[in-house]
Amino acid sequence: MADVLLPPPGGDLDTIPAGLWACQVLKPGIKLAAATDADWVWVQGFKKFDPQFDPQSEDDSDITMGGWNSEAGTSNGCTIDVEGLYKGASDTTAGFIPDPGLTQLIAAGRKTGTGMVERIRCWRTDDVPDAYQGPVLCKVKTTGGDPKELQKFSGQLIFRGQPESITKPDELAGP
Repeated sequence: MADVLLPPPGGDLDTIPAGLWACQVLKPGIKLAAATDADWVWVQGFKKFDPQFDPQSEDDSDITMGGWNSEAGTSNGCTIDVEGLYKGASDTTAGFIPDPGLTQLIAAGRKTGTGMVERIRCWRTDDVPDAYQGPVLCKVKTTGGDPKELQKFSGQLIFRGQPESITKPDELAGP
C-alpha cells in the first residue's frame, strides 16, 4: 500500500492575534475623490473589530443531477461587528471631549436614510493583507450601564455594496 500524503505539522507554523485592525472615517463634507490622508479621522476605542463576509447561494440543481445539490453564488456582503469603550480626551476647561471618529459613527447611527451612511477605511495592522474602504451603514450605539462601569459602544458597520480593496496607508497625516 502506498504512503498517504500528509500535511506538514501545524505546530511548525506561527499564529497571529485576530483583532489587529485600524479604522478611519472620512470627515463630513469631504468627497472621496478630493480626500487626502488628513481628511480621514481615526476611530478609537475598539475592543472588537470583526469583518465578516456573508456569501449567499441558491440551489441550482435539476432532475438530471441524480439527487445531488449544486449551489450557485448569488450575492455577498460584508458586516463589521464592533464593540469597545467610548474614549476621548479630558480638558480642564472643556471637560471630556469624545473621540471625534467614534462620535461620527455613533451620530450616524442616530439618524435615518442616507444620514446613517459614513465612508470608512480599515486595514489589518499586521502582515495580513486585508484592507478595505467604502460606504457603510452605521448601526453603532452606546450601551447602558451603571456608574461603576465605563461607557461602552457596540453595533455593526455594514458595507453598502462591495468593499473596495485598498493599499494599506503607511504614513498618515493628521492625528
